[in-house]
Amino acid sequence: METTFYNIGIIGSGAIGGLLGKYWAKAGHNIMFSSRNPEKLKKLAEDAGENAQTGSVEEAAAFGDIILLAVNYKTIDQALEKIETHLDDKIVIDATNPLIKTESGYARPIPKNITAGEWMQNRLPKTNIIKSFTTLWSKYLETESNRKDGLLIMPLSGDHSAHKLKVTRLIKETGFQPYDLGNLSRSKLQDPESPIWNKPLRLKEFEMAIASY
Repeated sequence: METTFYNIGIIGSGAIGGLLGKYWAKAGHNIMFSSRNPEKLKKLAEDAGENAQTGSVEEAAAFGDIILLAVNYKTIDQALEKIETHLDDKIVIDATNPLIKTESGYARPIPKNITAGEWMQNRLPKTNIIKSFTTLWSKYLETESNRKDGLLIMPLSGDHSAHKLKVTRLIKETGFQPYDLGNLSRSKLQDPESPIWNKPLRLKEFEMAIASY
């Protein structure tokens, strides 16, 4: 088993980013939580333990060997503008969903003929995008970790096998079972409205859901 611990910069320390950062800090990784107001993250870092600290989004992007991108999509452009110069050759775990709330419901702000993972890789071409942590609501991540009757599946996709191995380890450390979907062209399964999106599924159920998609 790999014993190396990573420096992980959390960009977006809300329900998803805050929870995953705590899991990884307790697993031994060094975590920097960030937001536009890092002073408000003091308690989150304290709860995560001695391996956690806080900083600005720019500081977290520079700090991390691996970056978790977990911001609301309505702020995605502002976030990327602040951090992209710090991301060259780094693994970026894209945990964002391409949804923006409107008066009539939700809108998809990216073209329909491209997956969210491919869009992010095109937007950050010098990074290594691994798409994951998009298919389960934050409450599931909190309450369904390490299920005794069978781990729930957490899919991942990306174009870089060696980098996916690192993210596979991080998924296991959150108490879910990794499932490699393949390249980012297959990450449509991780986008809203897919048959697995926001559904807590174990392996057999998961494979049945994706069989005809």
